Amino acid sequence: MGQLLDIYRQKIEDGALRPDAEQAQMLERLDAFCEKLSAPVKKGFWRKKVASPGGFYLHGGVGRGKTMVMDLFFTHAPVVQKRRVHFHAFMLELHDFMHERRRALQKKDRIDSDLIAFAEKVAGEARLLCFDEFFVKDVADAMILGRLFTALFDLGVAVVMTSNIPPDELYKDGLQRDRFLPFIALLKDKLDIVHVADGQDYRLGRMRDMDVYYWPHGDDARAQMQKVFDAVADGEKAASITLDAKGRHIYVPHAAKEVCWFTFAELCETPKSAVDYLALATRFKVFIIENVPHLDDRRRDAMTRFVTLIDALYDRHVHAVMSAAAPPDKLYKGADTVTFSRTASRLVEMQSKEYRA
Repeated sequence: MGQLLDIYRQKIEDGALRPDAEQAQMLERLDAFCEKLSAPVKKGFWRKKVASPGGFYLHGGVGRGKTMVMDLFFTHAPVVQKRRVHFHAFMLELHDFMHERRRALQKKDRIDSDLIAFAEKVAGEARLLCFDEFFVKDVADAMILGRLFTALFDLGVAVVMTSNIPPDELYKDGLQRDRFLPFIALLKDKLDIVHVADGQDYRLGRMRDMDVYYWPHGDDARAQMQKVFDAVADGEKAASITLDAKGRHIYVPHAAKEVCWFTFAELCETPKSAVDYLALATRFKVFIIENVPHLDDRRRDAMTRFVTLIDALYDRHVHAVMSAAAPPDKLYKGADTVTFSRTASRLVEMQSKEYRA
């Protein structure tokens, strides 16, 4: 029995985790990889090239414990020089490095040499790289990843990464994807591809015993919603992002993993359509909506958008956590009570443990 499995089973015994066969299998394979990392580094015959130990590409549905497993491995991996980083942050670091290098050298068209220089810098600082939430959507990133990771592997770096997407679906329908395919082949050649089968979403499971509808507005309500956000974000800091929805750009002021946070005004008092709400509901599993006011016919447009939003969330079985001026059945006072009564009913149902299970 390996060290990681021992620690995992102790956490289950202590009540910190629930048993999950898929997670146990991942840790068993990572235990074996720890032994591989303990072996002496084998140097190659060409320049700085050494034999890479390879690594793992862990993919599957959200909330399945991939990050938890990788972090457990990272903490106990028998490597002194190691680094754990969100992939988006890593790519921003790469682009900043290339920009500064070009400015210092006052030369253009140095992509290949700049990538190698960056890989050498990274390899000099870490023999093991762990990436969380590997995802490729930018054409500029897609075109350089193959060369970058070839250099990292040639320098003996081990790589473990998590992703919600299997390798063959990375950058799907992206521009010039044919030039990206060699990178997919490289991942499949160098890394063990492990699919984490669908099962219980543990991050969303943390919401089951939390309230999801708070009234009236106030600091207490906001503090409780922050707890929900933190539980689903699993320690990741909130950041603003922009989503593309059929050519439209949707600004999300606060997001982390599969949770987003908006004020009512940001969601319903700005021009948004059902297409926008569906795009957001496809991307996020939990919406935190702050400061839903009393609605009446003077707020007709905002009320209509709110109804459309709740329909989109309900149809996608997305979780809504909100602070409001009143309970659902007292939020709206106007002529169209029939339309809003369905929304109020859905808001009540979305609070139920059956909906959240």
